[in-house]
Amino acid sequence: MGIGEELEKLEAEERAKKLREAPHILHPAGGLTEKFVYEPVAVGKYVYKTIEGKKGFASLKIEFEDEEEQRKPHWLIEVEGEQYYFKDKPPREFLFNFPAYETVEKWVKGPKQSLSTEQLWKLNGIYLRTFLDFPRSFEFSVTQLFIQQTWLVDLLPVVFYLGVKGEFGGGKTVTGEAIILICRHGYLTGNLSPPFVARAVQEHKITLMVDELDAVAGTKDSDLNCIFRQGYRRGLKYSRVNPDTLETESYVVFGPKLFTVHSEIEEALQTRTVPIHVRETSNPQYPIVNMDKASFAEYVYTENFLWYLDNALTFKGNDFHAINGSQLDILDTLDLKISDSSIDIQAEKLRQLLFEKKKTLLLEGQVNQVSQVSGRNTELMFLCFALSNLLKIQCNDDIVKTFQQKLLEEGERTEIGLIGVLRQVLTDLWIEKKENKDYITEDGLVKISNKEIYDKYNEVLKKEYGQGVSPAKFKEFMLEFGFSDALNRTKLEVPVPGDSEKKSRLCNIFTDRVLRKLDIEEGWQGEKALQEILVKAREWCEQNKDDKNIVDLFNLTEFLSGLTEQPTRIIDIMKSEGVLFDINQVGKLGVK
Repeated sequence: MGIGEELEKLEAEERAKKLREAPHILHPAGGLTEKFVYEPVAVGKYVYKTIEGKKGFASLKIEFEDEEEQRKPHWLIEVEGEQYYFKDKPPREFLFNFPAYETVEKWVKGPKQSLSTEQLWKLNGIYLRTFLDFPRSFEFSVTQLFIQQTWLVDLLPVVFYLGVKGEFGGGKTVTGEAIILICRHGYLTGNLSPPFVARAVQEHKITLMVDELDAVAGTKDSDLNCIFRQGYRRGLKYSRVNPDTLETESYVVFGPKLFTVHSEIEEALQTRTVPIHVRETSNPQYPIVNMDKASFAEYVYTENFLWYLDNALTFKGNDFHAINGSQLDILDTLDLKISDSSIDIQAEKLRQLLFEKKKTLLLEGQVNQVSQVSGRNTELMFLCFALSNLLKIQCNDDIVKTFQQKLLEEGERTEIGLIGVLRQVLTDLWIEKKENKDYITEDGLVKISNKEIYDKYNEVLKKEYGQGVSPAKFKEFMLEFGFSDALNRTKLEVPVPGDSEKKSRLCNIFTDRVLRKLDIEEGWQGEKALQEILVKAREWCEQNKDDKNIVDLFNLTEFLSGLTEQPTRIIDIMKSEGVLFDINQVGKLGVK
């Protein structure tokens, strides 16, 4: 081999090494970097906007580690003279629709300006109301928040799903189609193969819509339901064993999802979903103008697309870090050392620090509302309020009404069927035992043996349904009402039907939390219980007020939420008594 050939070989090896070692950070379906935002506008073509405000188009290019044999390709685009490589091969075609290219071109060249957030909110609202006839008008707001969420998903750590519920022929599919057409990368799938759905979400960043999910997903443990359960939080993956290769496959399935159902939403999915409701419209205009939906949707989609390009980097740099905590270095903030104070104290400090940062995203009235829900609903309502605040769109009342309806529907499952029967059995037993001192704990709470409740429950079930339930299913149902091994299930002496003397038995203790779940008024609404809560609230205020006699409203509401499901009522009573009063600080109250 001559010197020239040897030099060429060395240069080729060096070029290949540089290609392999170059950062491959871009996603083929678009996204955000620290320097620019980019989106596909055609196969092989992207539009971008840099942090400095420069706009342009970039064509997809290919470089090979082996130029001569054209092997080991790397895909890239150039943004303002710099090369950026893709993590994966861009698809030959995308599953989602592109914006109107001519409009995007005008935006790049200057004549076209994107809409403000307020203008875009109004446009989306006009579009939805033109084609959809919601029986509850307040549900338009949460639908619009869902749409905005799809465009900002790269900045969020969690998302909420939208579930469209209604009768057959009630417009569920039409509603889903209208919404998905203006979501970022919206895609109504006809292929419900779980591997296809998982790949589509991972490789195309689609906002997925599934029609009649309750009919097509099968059992609650199906792969499709698993994708939905895993996909609401960033970082979770859907994994499966490929039946052909027996290799494990994992997919990133994070992102907003939309679905329609005719019956009920699967229990675990229900906690991740905000429901909206449709019914057959009596106005003949809606089905007729529906034929114009696609052309109007393209215009609206393009306006959302340009708004996203103009605002994504601003949101990323200014406000959204407070939601995902990406700029918080926990270890540096707490300056943790092995010899420092106890684990519990450090955990308390960290939780309070994270909580205070998140709390800044809410307004005073929103703090109260978020504190009145529990579990994942707290997270979802917080997200809805935070999104509306960051977008500077005020729709508090509509969000509250939407979640009130959501809570009502979630409560239905404990009022009917097998769980409904258990609710009635527990309520009847509590009423029967509450005045009998043999069934009262030292703390004044009702205790009933697990065996007595189980036997009574199965007795009623056999009369109504012809058969009972297993101990395992019984325990699962008891958890619905707050009976947990770690909290209020323990061995105590208690009378048992059929035995002449009290015996040590596994007992279920009817705590205040259980009584609230059973909707037993004496759980908190009695005058005595109310006064006890007020006394505890006054004591908390005295212990937690600062040197200026000010308390934190969110912390107070959080404390009261452990005592009652209506903390706002207690605060209002304390204000009327003059114990608390409003001051000119968001999230704070004065203490007399």
